[in-house]
Amino acid sequence: MAADALNTRMAWGALGLVALAVVCIASQAKAQLNGETSSTSAATKKSMVDLGRRGLILSSDGEILAESYPAFEIRVHYPKIPRSPGFFAELSAASGIPFEELERPLAENEETRNWRPRLGAQGAEAVRKVRGKWLADGLSLEPIVGRDYPLGPDASGVVGYTDDRKGLFGVESGQESGLMTPGTGGHGETVTLTIDSDIQIAASQALRAAIEQFDADSGSAVVMDPSTGRILAMANAPVFQPEGTIAERSGLNQAYQLAYEPGSTFKVLTLAKALDMGVVGEGFSYSCGGAISVGGKSIRCSHVHHGVGLDSAIAQSCNGAAIRWGQAIGHSEYIKFMHDLHITDRVDLGMSRASAGLLANDPSKVLQLATLSFGQSINVTPVRLCSAFSVIANGGTLMEPQMIQQVGETSIGPVNRGRILSQETCDRVMEAMAKVIESDEGTGKHLRLPGVRLAGKTGTAQKTGGGRVGGAGYVASFVGFVPAHKPRAVVLVMVDNPKGPQYYGGQVAGPVFTEIARAILRQTPVQRNEVDLEVTVQRSDTGTR
Repeated sequence: MAADALNTRMAWGALGLVALAVVCIASQAKAQLNGETSSTSAATKKSMVDLGRRGLILSSDGEILAESYPAFEIRVHYPKIPRSPGFFAELSAASGIPFEELERPLAENEETRNWRPRLGAQGAEAVRKVRGKWLADGLSLEPIVGRDYPLGPDASGVVGYTDDRKGLFGVESGQESGLMTPGTGGHGETVTLTIDSDIQIAASQALRAAIEQFDADSGSAVVMDPSTGRILAMANAPVFQPEGTIAERSGLNQAYQLAYEPGSTFKVLTLAKALDMGVVGEGFSYSCGGAISVGGKSIRCSHVHHGVGLDSAIAQSCNGAAIRWGQAIGHSEYIKFMHDLHITDRVDLGMSRASAGLLANDPSKVLQLATLSFGQSINVTPVRLCSAFSVIANGGTLMEPQMIQQVGETSIGPVNRGRILSQETCDRVMEAMAKVIESDEGTGKHLRLPGVRLAGKTGTAQKTGGGRVGGAGYVASFVGFVPAHKPRAVVLVMVDNPKGPQYYGGQVAGPVFTEIARAILRQTPVQRNEVDLEVTVQRSDTGTR
């Protein structure tokens, strides 16, 4: 009996050792699967912790533009997994990774592949079960922190992107210190932008549609509150796409990182300065014969405009009239006006790698003044150009462009650069810009909206290439105020190198302005005018410029 008892105790002891061994093995396997083994490097852990602290990015209306979330990286080391279609099928179902991607042949010297599918706790547990069922030692699941961008390509040019350690461009890069500085709850500070999510989406989608329709190289749209300088939307095309072309992966934001010749939109600034100085008045008239001689060089208009005054010169976009206004201003005063507007300055939006414009010191001042008057011989970023037009919409006061509204608990207020033009001058120029849309001779007559008074100006700048003006195509642009009386928003649209028979600003950029204006008016309705401005015209009949 004693022998039987001893045998029983030995049997139970053996079973206990086996159970202990199983528990140890299971515990070790679990530790490996969760990335908790001692082989996990300190650098990897630090990277995970750093990512976990990254703060939110919000729009001004409270929409989330960027947020971090718990995620997992799936790693497959192929020499240590079953090469069975059944295994790949179950892993695909559990992880969401396409079966064909899991099963495709390995490249030379390739043994391991990594994926970052959007997995929640249930998905991660499903992957663990597949590993256990198939004894797939080469399948591991490592906790990481992902970064989500709910507006996707509609805001990617502004918000930017991150890798595992830092922001790569946009706000993610420019606000790195705030986003990674522990605030409430140990996470990074929340950064709130001036962007309005609805207007941003409308601007982005309308711009991309135009780029596709006219086969253009790129484009940008900026929407600004003229009373504060706050940017309500900043859209670009092409936009950041991780799997896209080189241009789409670059993170380039054309609105503040590229400079263009503004073209005929600039004529309203020339007129504003001439009126403000008193060197041009209501009695102005100019007989346009289709060309004007300056410094021994003939500068052409798009066509013969015949006799024009202030309003008709803007509405029909007459180069000769703008040159006369510039000559009345004088070279030194015109250059000073450009500096007062800060139009070529690098803008600090709290984003990464801003570019400056270019205004060369041309020895041929007579010719430079003439070409400046209608928007050539100067390169400006779209955001700075929009800011300059906002002076007219804001009654003559320049507000510095602003993208960051708040970081953590710190609010960032508007920056007033001072008065540049008089209120009376701005009101008069606004009337001339309204004629661009309201007049049947205006280059923007097809952009009218029923019952709402808008103001704007078309522009078409010729790009120099192959030794000739226009040899590198055109930049089509449009600037508009919504509404024309006490504007709530200034909208600038620029489209680079549209191809085909339609390339004028009114044809290419104007309709993008209209779609953005609709979004603004849906959000902030204005009192309708007594006169219905809706008319029927040919879309191709836009005149110039």
